[in-house]
Amino acid sequence: LVLAALLLGALALAGCGSSATPAAATLTMTATNFTTHAVTVRAGDQVAFVDPSKGGGAHDLYFGNHGLFIANRNGPGDFNNKAGVRFNPGDTRTYTFSKAGVYEVTCATQPLMNVVITVR
Repeated sequence: LVLAALLLGALALAGCGSSATPAAATLTMTATNFTTHAVTVRAGDQVAFVDPSKGGGAHDLYFGNHGLFIANRNGPGDFNNKAGVRFNPGDTRTYTFSKAGVYEVTCATQPLMNVVITVR
């Protein structure tokens, strides 16, 4: 009986993770930068932005470079405004990049914090 319960529990757990689509790329932040400065993904892929609880910092990310906002209407809408997307230590958000192109993301408060996402 105990063995049957363990098997059923294992099957239930296996089913929980199988429906989620993993991110094609993960962009991890430090207090002042990204740990990777360029990634390439396919159109329709998801990109995870991770601000770790240890070593991260407060960031306002948007499309542009060197702290300057530059609109990119083909990318996820959250990055397409001067207010940006606020990340605090411990935050993780995943965005889908649907259209091919080059997407530059920068931080309003850390202008040297830049990453280029190439979508093919």
